[in-house]
Amino acid sequence: SVFSLLGSLSLVSCAGSAASAKTSGTSGLCVRVPKTSPQNRAAQYNVSDLEVFTVIVDSGRFSKSKSCGQDEILEFTDLPVGHYNVTAVAKKSDGTVTGRGDTTSVDIEADVIKEVTITIHRLTHYTIQFNNPAAAAPTSVEVTAGEKLSKPANPTNPNLDFEFAGWFTGTVDGSGNITYSSTAYNFDSPVSSEFTLYAKWVYASSTFVGNLTEFTATTFKANTISTPYTVRITGIGSSLGTLGTIANLIGGTSNKGVYINLDISSFSGDNMGDDTFNAASNPALATYLTGITLPGATLGHRAFMGCTNLSGTITIPAGCHSMGIRVFMNTGVTGLVDADSSRIWQRVNISGNSYAGWECYLSETKTLPDMNANGSYYYAVLGTY
Repeated sequence: SVFSLLGSLSLVSCAGSAASAKTSGTSGLCVRVPKTSPQNRAAQYNVSDLEVFTVIVDSGRFSKSKSCGQDEILEFTDLPVGHYNVTAVAKKSDGTVTGRGDTTSVDIEADVIKEVTITIHRLTHYTIQFNNPAAAAPTSVEVTAGEKLSKPANPTNPNLDFEFAGWFTGTVDGSGNITYSSTAYNFDSPVSSEFTLYAKWVYASSTFVGNLTEFTATTFKANTISTPYTVRITGIGSSLGTLGTIANLIGGTSNKGVYINLDISSFSGDNMGDDTFNAASNPALATYLTGITLPGATLGHRAFMGCTNLSGTITIPAGCHSMGIRVFMNTGVTGLVDADSSRIWQRVNISGNSYAGWECYLSETKTLPDMNANGSYYYAVLGTY
């Protein structure tokens, strides 16, 4: 049960006499509110103000109510003869209901003061916190168990690149990153526990420029393959692990899952390594990676293999002097263009590192054999290796 016993409202004769005592020309009820522990109240509610108790006497045609504090006497006199339901409610000064009474029936007779006891139950209250990452500090409200949480007005964000997507439950990691629940909170649901709601902000601008930490913390608005985000990650450095983190974030279950034209030109290493964006190890890449701007570094074997939505013409930067086998196997890439149109590329047998006698300019209409097929050759700028 969500109730704990608060106490009883004892309905007694005003003079303390028996229930059958007569008072000249008077019929009705007297009520005394029992005393409860302030310590218990603080533990239950986390509030400092006292409740006000209101007793309601209702016959269906005639109703009367009176309020009091603890250990005060309420007198209901001159009640018309009839059958009455008697109950009570306790409220804080802000109107929050803190206790409810059982309903007790009583027949009022002429010139008789009746005595009835009503059991009051303490209502459980839960503290719900609203955490808006764009605001200075969280706010909180108290809700009675079983009642609904009132939906607040939509918050604002000073960064106009973001738009509000609703209130969500979630978890926060040690770095303060929020993982949101899959669906927004349903404000029509009765409250049965304490929890925190987080304002979810989604990136709505078409272009994102930021470092890995900012990219990790950003939730993007859902888009389509025909309207991908342009995402440029700054300050990547030379760590292959950083490239792997970026690859895992694209389409990741934490907060991405959107179509992206990715710019990793800030990678400062001389070799991207093997399989970094291979969709075999991260299937989401096949769906969500739609374009790539490369750094001036060697492309490792199978670098983008299986990224089926990676399409169009890829520009090879001047700083790239070698491309591994099956770099664009099972992709939608239709052509390669060298940023240095004067360079000649040579096909090299991977097993013996011997030149195969084949060459071409990437800027020509030719395509490199095996770049998107299952072959055993990598490609190097002629004379460099």
